[in-house]
Amino acid sequence: MLEKSAFFSKNSRLKTVFSAILVLVFFFSAAQVSFAQASRRLETYLPDISGLAWVEADIFLGVHDAKNKGKNSDPSQPRLSLLQLPTQEKPLLWQVLRVDWPKPEGLSNDLESITSIPETNLFLLAESGEKKPFQRLFLLAYNQQKVKIVEQINWPIPVENVEAIAVSKQGDRYLFIYAERADSQESTKIRWTDISFNPLKFGEFQSVTFRSPFGSGKNIRPISDLAVDKQGNIYIASAYDPDSAGVFRSAVYRIGQVKADNSLIIAPNPQKIAEIDGSKVEAVTTRESPRGKIEVFIGTDDENYGGFMRPLLLVDILAAVNGRRFLLQQA
Repeated sequence: MLEKSAFFSKNSRLKTVFSAILVLVFFFSAAQVSFAQASRRLETYLPDISGLAWVEADIFLGVHDAKNKGKNSDPSQPRLSLLQLPTQEKPLLWQVLRVDWPKPEGLSNDLESITSIPETNLFLLAESGEKKPFQRLFLLAYNQQKVKIVEQINWPIPVENVEAIAVSKQGDRYLFIYAERADSQESTKIRWTDISFNPLKFGEFQSVTFRSPFGSGKNIRPISDLAVDKQGNIYIASAYDPDSAGVFRSAVYRIGQVKADNSLIIAPNPQKIAEIDGSKVEAVTTRESPRGKIEVFIGTDDENYGGFMRPLLLVDILAAVNGRRFLLQQA
């Protein structure tokens, strides 16, 4: 009787151990399935954003700095995307746009900036120009969520690591503005000139030295993007970029204004409108809201961490420039 009892007791322990093993196997299998599902969801995250431009309503275009490695290039990497602002019912939406990049160079290389051409359906995209032969500017037409490159030219002057371009329209003239990122340097130059289209042509460039209030030093970029709103106000981003793992730091400033004669006024004391710790802002753009107010949006290139897009809070402020006062934002 004792032997029989011992047998059942031993058998019960075996059943308990076996049941425990089954539970653990089920748990880890479920965890693996859940993690796999989560991973598939995470693959849809927004990639890093190198430049932004407002299209219409809640629609924006974003560029990404995928590289052209010749035969080793990955054509599936995002280079130009369409983004739609989120609502209470849906998150921020984005989709990769197909672009037929002109030959012989083909795929874009290190697109770092994009700007709209005011009052048109045209956009200007710029490669950073870090290395030849990838020193191209693309004029792109947008129509109902489709895009087409209508013209391509090389940068009209020597450039190195351009991360910021903008086009402003004052009266019937267009002004092209750009700046190099000047990584780890004390200052950069903001350059500008008249620009015309059909064909795409540039005038003679003027320049001004700019020192960012963000500071200077190793891994600091005085200008990582710039934008001009409808009123002519100039915005720039400055960023700290130690490596692909961060930790990043950025700030956005309102630094001056494009005047009616297409001259630039740079404020002696730029107004900081945002600090962004932990992220690298490489995209700044503006839009006119449905209520007629100017809004500023940023996009980040957080390298290993991807990117995000957010609006910034603007405050009405009067600033003094060369003894004159002008309204930086109108209520």
